[in-house]
Amino acid sequence: PEGISNAIAVAEGLYHGLALLTNGTVVAWGDDSYGQIDVPVGLSNVTAIAAGKYNSLALQQDGTIVGWGDSQYCESCVPSGLGKVKAIACGSGFSLALKSDGTIFGWGNNPFGQTSIPQNATNVVSISAGDMHSLALRSDGTVVAWGNNDNGEIDVPSNLSNVVAIAAGWNISVALKSDGTVVGWGNNYSGELSFPVWMTNIVSVAAGAFYTLVLMEGEPVIIQQPTNVTVYSGHYVDLNVTTIGPLPIFYQWQHNGTNIDSPNTASLTISNVQPADTGNYGILLTNSYGVS
Repeated sequence: PEGISNAIAVAEGLYHGLALLTNGTVVAWGDDSYGQIDVPVGLSNVTAIAAGKYNSLALQQDGTIVGWGDSQYCESCVPSGLGKVKAIACGSGFSLALKSDGTIFGWGNNPFGQTSIPQNATNVVSISAGDMHSLALRSDGTVVAWGNNDNGEIDVPSNLSNVVAIAAGWNISVALKSDGTVVGWGNNYSGELSFPVWMTNIVSVAAGAFYTLVLMEGEPVIIQQPTNVTVYSGHYVDLNVTTIGPLPIFYQWQHNGTNIDSPNTASLTISNVQPADTGNYGILLTNSYGVS
């Protein structure tokens, strides 16, 4: 919607979206077939939001939860007596709450046991809900998974450790480690777990239905390149570019703004130009963010 500003968090359901504003209020948009964007009047002091298939949750400053939208499985019916909650998550027809004591409570649709919390899900610091499975990150950097396992989405790698963030998608699971690398398991039919080898310095992860997203941190790329060179008939000149920075670079050489057929490398040899050519040879660099 137009006019949204001062947003500090967003959440995406199946066909609706939520935004949390700095003043503690929530804005919702998209499909409203189940009332999932009908934000309760007077809702305030919100610190976190979560969007499920057809429902929405808001966590308030006092640790209480407000829910609205679909209640077919009572996923919006917040249980009483939860105590103080510090995190929330929504799946497909179910909801999770992380309590201040590091334990989890789940409610709603449960055909695969996605709300049946395992006994070892203790000392939890973060939770994530997929379509029909759930993840929990423990304070020791290990991950606990439960629920549907048709695609191996709860088969946590046995040696996985030092995890700092988790994300559960439709039938995939992703973990971000303290060294900035990502580990994934589950469905890979669309390459959602085929992480590019150049992915480094990752600071955040997100998992969708058929894709995975990461946020990479890096310094700006400093470019040193030759320009206005003269190439004489029968001679050649080597053009080289130096890039300084951690981000992966994709090279496209240009002459007077037109792309030149060349390999994706930091150097280019120009030779046998007829007649002598004085032109502006340069290079278009595109980093892994797609920014040139």
